[in-house]
Amino acid sequence: MKGVDLRRVDLNLLVALESLLETTSVTAAARHTGITQSSMSHNLRRLRELFGDPLLVRNGRKMERTPRAEALRAPTQRILAEIQRLVAAEDAFDPATSQRVFAIACPDLLAAILPELLACLHRDGPAVSLEFHRPPRGDVAAALASGDELALGPPRESAPGLLQRRLGTVRWAVFGRAGHPALAGPLTIEAYTRYPHVLVSTGTPGPGFVGEALEAAGVDRRVGLTVESFLLAPHAVAASDLLYTGPWELIRPHVAGIGLASQPPPVALPEVPVNAYWPERVHHDPGHQWLRERVVQVVIEILGAD
Repeated sequence: MKGVDLRRVDLNLLVALESLLETTSVTAAARHTGITQSSMSHNLRRLRELFGDPLLVRNGRKMERTPRAEALRAPTQRILAEIQRLVAAEDAFDPATSQRVFAIACPDLLAAILPELLACLHRDGPAVSLEFHRPPRGDVAAALASGDELALGPPRESAPGLLQRRLGTVRWAVFGRAGHPALAGPLTIEAYTRYPHVLVSTGTPGPGFVGEALEAAGVDRRVGLTVESFLLAPHAVAASDLLYTGPWELIRPHVAGIGLASQPPPVALPEVPVNAYWPERVHHDPGHQWLRERVVQVVIEILGAD
């Protein structure tokens, strides 16, 4: 679709696209949008031509979404929600009845806030939805430019149109199973390096906060397991002799529940300040204000304001 002239595209097709992708049925989509089945079939043909993809393919008696169609679902919902807000010139936001989809860019380091954040949002907004995305290459500005309306991450230089607020600080601890011999007392470097470690690979270049500090201190840990999520690591060490150096404030609430012990790291590790970022264009949007207040509340409660 590179170079598509939007003046020649019927944007009403987005309504048909959303319904087709949600129902995976021409008949159901037609009923949902209040048009005839033949009209919806015509819309599907036009959409297939527009995107150069079949979008829905038959599997037995049902239709299934193609990979391209799956990738289009969330952006289509978000675009239509933005258009609805634009046309309605919304002055108020009622979380009790809203079905708005909020998109937040959040590094995996902070993914443990998700359960508490969802609980907080759904107390007042039972029908709102949340999408969590990893910022591309850790770049919160790029995430906000691509459609996310709130981002969490370490401090960065200010940029035009980008607002931010400090929320707290991530500190580090070394976790292992309850009864792990290395954690029976103050953790020494010798004990720290004697056992294999869980390494979290987030996909960003470089060794990360912990790896950089350990390299600078001349500490060489042996990696026994590599995972792609900070949420997987605590469960991996709970039933093994692996050690895991992770964010203390985020894992602390789960220590007793999965049988973990912890000690401060044997070398000084840099604390990681956490900020919230949002584009100036949504600063006064009532729905965004509601979301922002609750994200700030939850993260400050977990991390503690500086």
